Amino acid sequence: MPVQSLVIDASVGVRLFSNEQGAEDVARFFDGSAASADLRLCVPELFFVECANVFLKQARRGDYSVSAAKRNQAALHALAFKPYPLEPLASDALDLAARYGLSAYDALYACLAHFLKTTLVTCDVRMIRALADSTISLADPVAALRLVEARG
Repeated sequence: MPVQSLVIDASVGVRLFSNEQGAEDVARFFDGSAASADLRLCVPELFFVECANVFLKQARRGDYSVSAAKRNQAALHALAFKPYPLEPLASDALDLAARYGLSAYDALYACLAHFLKTTLVTCDVRMIRALADSTISLADPVAALRLVEARG
């Protein structure tokens, strides 16, 4: 079976370490993804910095310690994401961001999904709404897990 790629945005990575609604769904998605040898989880290089920033904000807010934030970051790196460079996506990301009212950061994830001809997995409801009329394939972690399981 050919390798399937999915693009994972920072909202999914951060949600894995939260108590927010949907954290269990994200954990099931990552568990199912790990069991699929023919699945590649792709991220723009920005992913790790964006997640680190959220972990630091949460630590400063008192949600957990800085050492817990560092453990969360290390756990993300252990998930074996395939990072992609930002520069080739930057111009298209600016165009997409302007067209759909996204941040340039969010648009990078959508551009990577478009470039790879795959689905962007996100917990960001605002991004899902903004891109609803675009050609970008989007899925929340529950729908993405169904995609992964359907391949197995």
